[in-house]
Amino acid sequence: MRKRVSWFVIVLVLALLAFLPASPTATADWSGGHAGAAMENTSREWFFAEGTTRAGFEEWICVLNPGDAPCELTFRFLLPEGEAEPFRAVTGPRSRFTLNVAGAAGPGLDVSVLLEAGEPVVAERAMYFRYGPGGWAGGHCEHGAVSPSTEWLFAEGATRAGFDTWLCVSNPQDAPVRVDVDYLLGAGQGENLADSFTLGPRSRFTLRVNDAVPPECDVSLRVRAGKPVVAERPVYFYYRGGWDGGHDALGSTLASSKWYFAEGTTRAGFEEWICLLNPGDEDAAATLAFMSGGGELRRVEVWVPAQRRQTVYVNDVVGPEVDVSCEVSSPLPLVAERAMYFSYQGSRLGGHICAGHSEPSRTALLAEGTTRAGFDEYVCVLNPNPAPATLRATCMDAAGQTTAGDFTLGARSRLTLRTRDLAGPDKDVSVSLSSNRPLVAERAMYFAYRSAARATIAAVGDVNLDLDQFDMGYGYAYPWTEVAGLLRSADLAFCNLECAISHRGSPVPGKAFTFRGSPDALPAMREAGMDVVSHANNHARDWGTEAFLDTLSYLDGNGIARCGSGVDYAAAHAPAFLSAGGLRVAFLAYNDVNWPGWPAGAGYPGVADAADTAGMASDIAAARARADIVAVSFHWGIEREYVPNARQRQLARFAVDCGADLVLGHHPHVAQGFEIYGGKLICYSLGNFVFNPGSPQGNYTMLPIITMDSGGFVGATIYPVLISSGRPQVLTGGATAAWLQQIAALTAAFGTPITVRGDTATIP
Repeated sequence: MRKRVSWFVIVLVLALLAFLPASPTATADWSGGHAGAAMENTSREWFFAEGTTRAGFEEWICVLNPGDAPCELTFRFLLPEGEAEPFRAVTGPRSRFTLNVAGAAGPGLDVSVLLEAGEPVVAERAMYFRYGPGGWAGGHCEHGAVSPSTEWLFAEGATRAGFDTWLCVSNPQDAPVRVDVDYLLGAGQGENLADSFTLGPRSRFTLRVNDAVPPECDVSLRVRAGKPVVAERPVYFYYRGGWDGGHDALGSTLASSKWYFAEGTTRAGFEEWICLLNPGDEDAAATLAFMSGGGELRRVEVWVPAQRRQTVYVNDVVGPEVDVSCEVSSPLPLVAERAMYFSYQGSRLGGHICAGHSEPSRTALLAEGTTRAGFDEYVCVLNPNPAPATLRATCMDAAGQTTAGDFTLGARSRLTLRTRDLAGPDKDVSVSLSSNRPLVAERAMYFAYRSAARATIAAVGDVNLDLDQFDMGYGYAYPWTEVAGLLRSADLAFCNLECAISHRGSPVPGKAFTFRGSPDALPAMREAGMDVVSHANNHARDWGTEAFLDTLSYLDGNGIARCGSGVDYAAAHAPAFLSAGGLRVAFLAYNDVNWPGWPAGAGYPGVADAADTAGMASDIAAARARADIVAVSFHWGIEREYVPNARQRQLARFAVDCGADLVLGHHPHVAQGFEIYGGKLICYSLGNFVFNPGSPQGNYTMLPIITMDSGGFVGATIYPVLISSGRPQVLTGGATAAWLQQIAALTAAFGTPITVRGDTATIP
């Protein structure tokens, strides 16, 4: 049963969205939506089972102190191995406190949070993310539990293609506890399953439901424990092959014969589902009554077998283009949740979920809310009564200012309020509702969230592992000894691999230079910090198909990501995805210095051809949808030319216009300048790196370390490098100043701000 919120909370509440970026933009990388039921009550304890500070996740605990006195807060972090050091803070009266969980608990953790407060407070947890190998982006938000329970029930869950369902359980007790999990499958999907585990004292456990339940199933969960625990169920998804995101729900502790949902729509771009769980031993008949702004639309009867899950696709029941609320009633207790998946305004893709209300209320509070740019908030209200209701909606911002509006809801009808219309733009607001009849309220939020994470990329030019020095017995670690520390200092290191890697093959006839390195050279290269290579260049197939395919295999076997070459067209055009600093980086590569037979084709191994600009545009767009940063590499230009030609500039700008955040060039064997175009950095030629240059000027090169965030280029530090006997080393003193000034002059010619200080140059 939902508890009513005390009115003193409503009078004093402040917005809880301090964790949102100050100025989100339409280009934000983690977009989606979340929904929330009206807050339950204030409490001195709040329990959150879900939470993580792994790379690609940003977690915030938001606490409102509505009282007249300062409030001490203790955040306890329950990890898989037990409790970590707590974090303590004090929040002032009538104020809020926002905790960055990674900053308090540390990075790389799966963590439950127990909040202990000296006074009654309100607490919510928001998480924004770029999830898993697919790079699914979104966010979810859920308030905590005010107490643990020995039973938790979840109606929703799926192991269908594109769905990852998880169960997070935290044990706030000082003793171990046995936890039993029942997997209750959809009707006709096989026998129900069961599992159990022991959860240590003051610890957290995470279970991937997909590992316990066969694929292509709908699954509800029943969690029972010997002592009270807390359970949440996150789901991450790639819905219908295009709508990515995640949602999370705190379980219900009791089944009920009534459930109410205020939010719901079948408008274009929205798909709504009602998920019903019958945890009892008898079959149940449920009646779903759907209500719109004009009153009740229709009813549908649904049969829910005992110990089973049933799912209703609302779009089929009520038809298209309808905003609907729903009342679920049954003579036997059920559990109900509503899931929605969407393409909101064509740009914010995702989904959200909400457990139903078991009882309407005359008052309700939605503590979280904002009308900032990039965030659209709606308050959905259901009047389930057979008579009209009057409603007052009051918006309160962080400065204590209020705005209010009065509304009438017809009998058995639904009302949607846009918070921006009530409160005005650019405010963090809470919404309180009061009515002469018991109502149900929910908040739906659609967002464009900008991650605060940053990544550094060390980018260098041509690496040719067909070195004379290896034949002379210098050892495979030799070329990296002077630069490995700098490469490893960055989150990622990139180069152009200017050779085949194999013991097999024959030189391509008619080619003046053919390069083939030993596979034995790759471990040292990886140990030096090299993470990803471009293999789209004019030496990739120097020793024929056998050696080319060996190269791909040896790179994979040594854990070095690759882009720009592959067993066929699709593989050569596929991005390499890597994680860096909490962001997902996609690398693509193209060759513009082709030799006959080099470009990959259908069933033909080769490299991605820069002349295929239509393919390039498609590649970049696809990578853009799955990554925070897109880096595009080009093998292009004219050897020993310090100024990029028109073709280089055309391709670079084309890549940026298509969505690239960073352009990395190579092949001229000398360093060229840097240009900032559309706020993105173009490195026209990174020069040589591990190489025996054919000219003295080719020995002078550079090692830029580039800082990126989810919006693109932030800055770069450029280290001057001199190659001596195939080995690069960072220059200091002597010729350093002259070489940096030459790089600066080449860069300033593009109007790019660059500063030389000491032994480095910086952009901007």
